Amino acid sequence: MFVEGAVCALFIGYGLGYVVYKVLFPLALAKPFFTNIWTGIIFSVGAGVYEEIVFRLLLITALYFIFANLFKIRKPISAIVSVLIGALIFATVHYTGTLKDSFTYASFTFRLLSGLVLSVIFMFRGLGVVVYTHAIYDVLTVLKPFHV
Repeated sequence: MFVEGAVCALFIGYGLGYVVYKVLFPLALAKPFFTNIWTGIIFSVGAGVYEEIVFRLLLITALYFIFANLFKIRKPISAIVSVLIGALIFATVHYTGTLKDSFTYASFTFRLLSGLVLSVIFMFRGLGVVVYTHAIYDVLTVLKPFHV
């Protein structure tokens, strides 16, 4: 699970990071968030676990249940709609609260695409792999931002 998560994290960091920050929005630069590396690492692991439980396990599962069971929408359509809504909420929430980020189209696009990838990983590989993916990506970003 760890290795699979690490490979997926590298895809998000280098693959999506390249597309968003080098191709779509070449002038947008991500800013370092933490000045203390250990604080950043601890926060990154916690954020990876917490966000995947909230956005993938709880939100996507609840949305899927509502669409598939309550509204009787076909299961593949319910899954796609749940993933899309979940990714949109995941991206949007990063601009709210005390630790909110400054909104840019580049960061929103990156978070939206990352939310889609993380949701697909969750749907096909489960919570463990997606938690490892998110936590490892966040830690690697603290150690060396991918797109700067």
